[in-house]
Amino acid sequence: MAKKRSVTIQTGGKGEAVRRRLPDGRIIPICECFYNIDASDGCISQVPVELLKEVVDNDGKYAEGNFRRYKAEGVTRRGRCYYCYAYANTGNVRPRVVNGRTRQDFEKYTPKVIRLGKLTELGHPYYYDALSGILDLCEEFGVGIIFPNKMFPFGIQGARETARYARGGNDIAARIAEEREMPSGEKLAEKLRGIHNRSYGVTLMYSTGWDCFEPGAVSQGFTNQWRIEQAIKYFKEGINTSLTLVCDVTGSIDLNEQRGSCIKSALNAREEGLNVRLLPLRPPSREVCVKATGDTREGVRCNEDPFPLLIDSEEGITGRGARYKPRGNQELVPNFFHPDFQKLVDEGIGVCGTVGKEEYCDKCNLTEIRIVFPASQIPAVNYNKKTPWRKKKKKRFPLFDFLE
Repeated sequence: MAKKRSVTIQTGGKGEAVRRRLPDGRIIPICECFYNIDASDGCISQVPVELLKEVVDNDGKYAEGNFRRYKAEGVTRRGRCYYCYAYANTGNVRPRVVNGRTRQDFEKYTPKVIRLGKLTELGHPYYYDALSGILDLCEEFGVGIIFPNKMFPFGIQGARETARYARGGNDIAARIAEEREMPSGEKLAEKLRGIHNRSYGVTLMYSTGWDCFEPGAVSQGFTNQWRIEQAIKYFKEGINTSLTLVCDVTGSIDLNEQRGSCIKSALNAREEGLNVRLLPLRPPSREVCVKATGDTREGVRCNEDPFPLLIDSEEGITGRGARYKPRGNQELVPNFFHPDFQKLVDEGIGVCGTVGKEEYCDKCNLTEIRIVFPASQIPAVNYNKKTPWRKKKKKRFPLFDFLE
């Protein structure tokens, strides 16, 4: 058996990219996600449920020779979340271990708050041993937690509930949780409360959007409906819990729902007190753009819209009402909020990302602070080969073959 890698703290990422240059020239941090932890080399959400037992039985890898075969058959690419910027399926989701090296990083960096799961899914029961060790260190060192996830169950009860949503009623996630002796949801909530009381805070955030864009996670039973249910349970236990709703903010709520978003279920949970925050979609591919917005990447940049926006000439877009505008390397960002979403923003809902000429930050709901400032004030990051989190962009794969 190969030696397992240590869980280590990585710096940079969004916390380095989203800063603000003030008029006097000073640069101040905005995003809290500067210190990050992953517990594996690849993301387990990319593994189809039918192959999950094989991967777990082989210490986080497909059986010898199978990865190449699955890749040739197109099986391995069918699990990837299609708006994810992280790793493609490398065939290796082996858990890392919390050890003395991990402790050394906590002592070295002394972070105020740390993000759990930057490029991989740390909430999956397969990583509970590592997660438990990380939570212990956060409690010991008084480190706050930002925990975005799609797969963190409300303890063993939540893990067992995945079978209700998994393809074919597969209960593999529950069996993994039982093998790792995952405690009850109430016990996990007690642990999170203890960390919250000793630190800057804890924010538990369930990423939600479209089931059709997350075939691997959904096949394992971690559907958007399942996530909403887990979030409500932690919220009722007094945990600072949110639904991070990825959505097309240039379209109406009804259109988002019609195109497969779980938006109305999320907003219904908000009516019951659960926090909801918006993560404006940045369509990474033609397929995602068409499914989520109803138009192509070219179309959303030039079509007239019933809610027109006057675009300055320096933006490089002609016409009125362009829904999205280009930024950086092939990236599209929304140009405005549809009135449905503008109403939510006016009510104080948190937003994370760029819309129009403004950058929004809600501090991942760690506090009640809501920050809005001109996106032009974000200083450029000097990327280089030594930038630890900068990865070569992976090839995007066709989506429609896998949509139901």
